[in-house]
Amino acid sequence: MSNKQINIISFAIAFAFHSACFLLYRIPPLESQAQLPSTAINLSLVSIPAKNTDARQQKAPCQPEKTNPLPAPVKKKTPEKKEKIKHQAIRPTKEKNLLQKTIDETGQDSQQKSSQASASKISSYLAIIRAQIEQNKHYPRFSKRQNHEGTSLIKLHIAKDGSVLQVTMLSSSGYEPLDKATLDAVNKSSPFPAPSDYELGELSLEIPVCYMLH
Repeated sequence: MSNKQINIISFAIAFAFHSACFLLYRIPPLESQAQLPSTAINLSLVSIPAKNTDARQQKAPCQPEKTNPLPAPVKKKTPEKKEKIKHQAIRPTKEKNLLQKTIDETGQDSQQKSSQASASKISSYLAIIRAQIEQNKHYPRFSKRQNHEGTSLIKLHIAKDGSVLQVTMLSSSGYEPLDKATLDAVNKSSPFPAPSDYELGELSLEIPVCYMLH
């Protein structure tokens, strides 16, 4: 007998053994089925008197009274109160802004007035300087013969006491004798009136000096 046949026979025996055990476990013995006692169930109907039904019907309408009452509705804040609160919260801010705006405008006005006053003082002082230079200006004879005309633009830096700290020729008249005559006029005119007398400090002024024959 080969190994293959032996394996088949052993598998068949094992399968038969397990099947028998399964059947014995599932099927109860006949003795236990025979020993189950038979019990009889007695049923009886009880009639309910009509009075109980009437009492239930009478009590039925009273049952809703036992239910809990609904909570009272919560009152919502009216929009008028909110508007009043907002108005009270914003009002101080508006007053503060108006006050700040008034202060700013007042400061700007004062600055404008002070700047206008200083500009007026400077223009008055400049007119004095120009008049003094014109008085000391000399038209060179050579330039007259040659019909030389032009304007020399100079910049003067004047100290508080009226002394000239620096003279700069910003633009030439186109003729050297005329430019030299302008510088000579400045030297003859200095020192100028003190700017401190006109409530001014050190000044830098641009002054044109014109040379015209006719």
